[in-house]
Amino acid sequence: MKRFLIAAAAIALVISAVSCKQCVDCKYEYVYLSDTITVSYPEECGTSSEIKDFKEIKGSEAKLKGAELVCEDSE
Repeated sequence: MKRFLIAAAAIALVISAVSCKQCVDCKYEYVYLSDTITVSYPEECGTSSEIKDFKEIKGSEAKLKGAELVCEDSE
């Protein structure tokens, strides 16, 4: 019975760690007609997989303009 409880606790810990909410603030800068344009996105919160998807999508948009997306974790 102890082994079952330990295994159940370990599984619950892994699931809770994976599904924790995270928040990020992302932005990028690019030059257009000698002006520096900054594109900032509102804080995005979600699970780690949702944040990863968000960063991939917004990173692709930034690359189209020759820029690199910069994201910081927020609380």
